Amino acid sequence: MEANRRRGTREALRVMADVFSSIDPDEQRGHLSNGERLGLMWEARRLADRVTALAGILTAEAERHDSAQRVTGTPLTSLISLEEHQDPKTVAGSLAQGRQLVRYKETARAALEGRLSPAHARGIARTMAQLPRTVSSEQARQVEARLVERASIATPSELAGKAEEVLAEIAPDLVPSAADEAQRLKQQRARALRTRFASWGDAGDGSTWLKAQLPNLEAQRLINTLEASVAAAKRTARHTRGPEVTRPQRMADALASLAGGPPARTGTQAAQRAAGWATSTVVVVIKEADLYARAAATGLLPSGAKLSAGELRRLCCQADLLPLVLGTDSEILDVGLIHRLVTPGIRRALGIRDGGCIFPHCDAPDAECEAHHVIGWQHGGPTSLGNLVLLCAHHHALVEPRAGDEPAAKWRVQFDPDTRQPRLLRPAPRAGFSGAVTRAGPATHYSP
Repeated sequence: MEANRRRGTREALRVMADVFSSIDPDEQRGHLSNGERLGLMWEARRLADRVTALAGILTAEAERHDSAQRVTGTPLTSLISLEEHQDPKTVAGSLAQGRQLVRYKETARAALEGRLSPAHARGIARTMAQLPRTVSSEQARQVEARLVERASIATPSELAGKAEEVLAEIAPDLVPSAADEAQRLKQQRARALRTRFASWGDAGDGSTWLKAQLPNLEAQRLINTLEASVAAAKRTARHTRGPEVTRPQRMADALASLAGGPPARTGTQAAQRAAGWATSTVVVVIKEADLYARAAATGLLPSGAKLSAGELRRLCCQADLLPLVLGTDSEILDVGLIHRLVTPGIRRALGIRDGGCIFPHCDAPDAECEAHHVIGWQHGGPTSLGNLVLLCAHHHALVEPRAGDEPAAKWRVQFDPDTRQPRLLRPAPRAGFSGAVTRAGPATHYSP
């Protein structure tokens, strides 16, 4: 009964501090099994998430009551920066997260109970902010509850784009019409143009800082170019020895290379075109039955951002058009069966379907991925969409079978028989592996 009784916040924090102080820092954990070791890791990470959520809520409450100013004569952001030696921008970000938790009660409860990570809570808050103003408080509460449920099977970034989808389930009459959506995109484009900027200055250490904000369409062109250059640099680095280079450093190298023209290491003209240098490629995604009946009203960038009809028309004036036909269930139809190497058309279709590495929660973009034959070509597997998936080099090694591997010892790709979407099946636990080995909730794109 003592363990389940409710405590005040002050008492609970003191109990937690006492418990943490009682942990033996010299404890030897060599006797633990690997499963038990992972189980302890998950318990500690869940507890850290819950403490982070509580700290955010208490910080937001202190800000709302102006406690720091009243007690110390110092604004809260400045006080935390001074006491914890934190960058003010970092403190401002944590304050914003705390405000979001305080505002959304069900999200805060789930975070405090360990059912939701702070990152998922931020994703829910971003989604709630996208709801139309006509949504009632009860409808908003239902949307929030649905998002909390979905947090167990979606990443924070995936949650952030679910506003319209969840609203359609609860109040379909409130989902914007095509005309309303077109008007919204037009206004969004105008606002993005008004707020665009680029600035730079001397960082004082032999380098220059740069900062910019661009409308989605122009930003995507730049991102495509940088991603292509980064992917080419990574491929080159696999065959050469040199200092370790981080992804941000490669991005900086790619940006610097723009001063001298197209990225020097993208190789062929086709690679430069794919990066967006010579032209754009417009991918028209339309169901087979509708192919001759209508044209798409809006387009989508690889990031998921929507283009207005006007932007799409202007893009088509100077673009390569790639037809991508969908079947009756919106699945992308195969575009090739006989080639050993992946053709440009199949590779483009893979990028549209998978969006990047399909390994759970991997954010490697399309440009950094490799096409993997689920059934190897040497074993009769065709080079077609129904037998190919995108994987980054790291996760490709986890999926690609090697000589002597037991089938159950590797991650395996399986296609959903209805949607044709790929998903990953995790390896079977090895013999003698005991204890909790996974966090609660399945990951996106794979089945436990």
